[in-house]
Amino acid sequence: MTDSMTAQRQAERFFEDKQYDKALEAYRALHKETGAAKYIYNTAICHYHLAHYTEAAALLENIWADRALAPDSGMFLGFCYRAMNQFMRGRNHFLTMADETRGETRARCRLMAAILTDENGDSAKAEETYRQLKDDPDVSGLTRADVFRRLATIQENKKDHMQALSLYRESLAHDPDGEGALSAKFRMAVCLIEMATPAESVELLKEVEASTAGTFLGQSAAKLRQAVESSVRRAERNIKSYE
Repeated sequence: MTDSMTAQRQAERFFEDKQYDKALEAYRALHKETGAAKYIYNTAICHYHLAHYTEAAALLENIWADRALAPDSGMFLGFCYRAMNQFMRGRNHFLTMADETRGETRARCRLMAAILTDENGDSAKAEETYRQLKDDPDVSGLTRADVFRRLATIQENKKDHMQALSLYRESLAHDPDGEGALSAKFRMAVCLIEMATPAESVELLKEVEASTAGTFLGQSAAKLRQAVESSVRRAERNIKSYE
């Protein structure tokens, strides 16, 4: 095995272990030694994970200008714009990507453009795109689940908890076990509480709490579950007092 191959394996191990600062230096050294463009890209991704978004964007813009390592270089460039709160710049970037790509990649770019539109405050325009994507045959798997969750959130904000609950359930059909599924289950529990059926939310909250212990989501689920159970017990005591 050559020295450069050994160094690459070491850089990959640093990255896999989320030691992004060490991976960054390793990829920089590899680029200096070999001149390979892929190591500039890897350096940019390390910057991204270290929240050095300006540095990451500068590198990715140069790579993307030549459409090198596309579509990944373009996707991460858009993520950088989003992280820097440059919502319209990111939206326009993803729309450009959508014009240049096909299939699942195009669908994902359209979704990201809609998300950035939503985050810029135009939820009505974003909802229009989400609804188009919901029926787009190129959208599948986790991307489709994300579309349904985004639509559900909009309906929840409109206080249409019945429709939101249905859409969150639909998202689970496409992502039953992932991180997004746990978030959907938490929001489903909130919808049930808003619909005056709090007891039905307890099992969902227990599942989220157990699966995300020690995280903000897990702590939120635990607090909400405790509040719901306390409310249910009070209601049961009040019923008994009338018997």
